[in-house]
Amino acid sequence: NPQIRYYALGLISTLARQAGLSPKAWVESVNLREIELVIVQPRSPGRKHSADFLTPDELFGWFADTLYPGVQLVREAERQQQAMRAAEWVAKYLRPGPKQCQFCKALPACPAAGAAAQKVISVMGAADHRAVTRLSDDELAAILKLAPVIRKFIKQGEEFLVRRMKAGHKDKHFKLVQGRGTRMWKQDAGAVLAAIYGPDIWTKPELLSPAQVEENLPGGVDIAAMWSYKEPGPLNIAPLDDSKAAVPPPPSPFTGLHKG
Repeated sequence: NPQIRYYALGLISTLARQAGLSPKAWVESVNLREIELVIVQPRSPGRKHSADFLTPDELFGWFADTLYPGVQLVREAERQQQAMRAAEWVAKYLRPGPKQCQFCKALPACPAAGAAAQKVISVMGAADHRAVTRLSDDELAAILKLAPVIRKFIKQGEEFLVRRMKAGHKDKHFKLVQGRGTRMWKQDAGAVLAAIYGPDIWTKPELLSPAQVEENLPGGVDIAAMWSYKEPGPLNIAPLDDSKAAVPPPPSPFTGLHKG
């Protein structure tokens, strides 16, 4: 877990600085031989607790091989921002994708996300607006690989415009409208409805979900592991380098049928 390794490295660096030592010298001074990285997630429906073990040398090696080069790349990008042309800088240093853009709050102002949207538009234009069933694999891939970024880009743009218009901005193209709400019973409606329709107006008891049992009941994690199962989810697409295993297509309902 890179995030918790980053925290461990920061803690060691802080303690070393307070002692007036380098991180490696501090590790030797306290005879630190093993580091336990623990994650506790009491609200998680799955594993509540996980632990990983590594030596200080492994942590420092991760810093040298992974974290430090990433920091240097960011610093180099900052140095080059004024020296390079904007389009060249964006192409070299900003690489939009589902993982790196997942939690980014700056997509509406990101030139790379904007360029990704333009790329999708250009591919659609180059395809002469043909039906999606007639697009080639390459044309489909060019659109679908950027689809998560574009969806998030549009969603953040909508959220930003709503906030701005709620603050009084009068937009030239959009207006605020009331979204579809949920009908709710008025206070004391339950007693009235029960008097008219009887006890059937109340829903029948149902088992808690496996996730609710895990989260709320003692021993729930073990019980859910023993007595629950997971239905297969819907089939989706993923890039070839995705960590999920590929599955074969389901059998055709017409398998075994012959022309008469």
